[in-house]
Amino acid sequence: MTWEPNLEGATGPIYERIANAMVADIHNGTLQPGDRLPGHRELAAKLGITVSTVSRAFREVIQQNLIDAGTRRGTHVRADIGVATSNKPGGLREGASDEGRPVDLRGHRAPLATWAAALRCAMSDCAQDEEFGASLDYVYGGGHLRHREAGAAWFGITSGSAPEPDRVFICNGAQHALFCALLALCDHGDAVATERLTYTSFKAATPLLGLRLAPIDIDEHGLLPDSFEAACTAQRIKALVCVPNLQNPTTATLPEERRHAIVEIARRHNVSIIEDDVYRGLIDTKLPPLVSLAPERVIRLTGLSKTLGPGLRIGYLDVPASMTGKIAAALHGTSWMASSLPADVATKMICNGTAGRILHENRAELAQRNAILGQILGRQKIHTAPYAPHAWLELPEPWTKDEFTRWSRGNGILVLPSDAFAVGRENADHAVRLSVAAAVDQDALANAARKIANALIDHTPFVEIMA
Repeated sequence: MTWEPNLEGATGPIYERIANAMVADIHNGTLQPGDRLPGHRELAAKLGITVSTVSRAFREVIQQNLIDAGTRRGTHVRADIGVATSNKPGGLREGASDEGRPVDLRGHRAPLATWAAALRCAMSDCAQDEEFGASLDYVYGGGHLRHREAGAAWFGITSGSAPEPDRVFICNGAQHALFCALLALCDHGDAVATERLTYTSFKAATPLLGLRLAPIDIDEHGLLPDSFEAACTAQRIKALVCVPNLQNPTTATLPEERRHAIVEIARRHNVSIIEDDVYRGLIDTKLPPLVSLAPERVIRLTGLSKTLGPGLRIGYLDVPASMTGKIAAALHGTSWMASSLPADVATKMICNGTAGRILHENRAELAQRNAILGQILGRQKIHTAPYAPHAWLELPEPWTKDEFTRWSRGNGILVLPSDAFAVGRENADHAVRLSVAAAVDQDALANAARKIANALIDHTPFVEIMA
């Protein structure tokens, strides 16, 4: 069969009419799983339109996980269409199944099932781009100019504060960006201040560099300036690493007055600041980034994994002019340069609007998931935010973090206890982090939340609550 779209009576842009006709024929059975679709040029010739219009229509359907492109067989309807067309909110990720598996609420993942399809589409666009291959050579410094321009644009999209491209350095993910910043600022044996509860990958990086972590007290609004001042007075602090927006794991966002206070303390004690801004695209509040308050001493970093989805390991550093040489040396020494292929894909997604669209869709999905947590666990002391990808659950007595972790594992729910985030044993609260985005769909998250709510309300840490 050679498929042709039925456009009779349809309105709107031609690419939308083609895409809607294809989706309709997949759902009504005219197009069956595995059916091959006509080539872009073939269909364009039949309809008397441009190839680019047909390509745009196909991309719309690819992003709905209904067709596959780029195989030897050409473009065809997906064979697993039963899974791909799930209408559940936040439906199953490609290849995922929750049958017989625990609900894993430990890691950070984007909730959208369409992330893989969007990546496939961007990679296909890159491969067909006439400029493909222009950025595959070695480059010293911050990276190829168009990648740096896209990084500057992403800072602007997520924070409203876009640096000049010559200040942007391309890294192999936000974790690599953090590692390069620490290498540039610190020497073996230096003390680095951070929130007393901080993210696990940062804790893993510091011993590799021979750095000592100095814990700073926090409250529900984040890092406490007085505690930071006391730490700077008591010892020589070389740098402060902090997450001012949706802090991991507590979800706290620093109020503006604290941002000013922290910057002034850093100036008085000559402390550099690494501003981890990976969650900035998930808040609405127009708070000034620390880099805007102290551009001479703040290195800001961001990436794509936390706001868009894992797998595309690209990080961006916003670096003061005085530090660019040291950052370039750190990047050179750890990987010479960031990989050009994922940088090309990220650049394509940022420049054609795909990244902004996925960010918007992720926020909408996260808002629904956080609303579910609020409805089910609202009686508990749970910290989250409308678009937060994780939540921080303080456990009521008589629960302890260890008892709750054992109970949750026995009941098919995997969580991260506070030990994983604590800087020093004494800083491990009786609390756990729940990754709002990690569950395969909203139903799985709701079922896990109901189990947790029932157990906490009943105060039964030693009894396994079965589904």
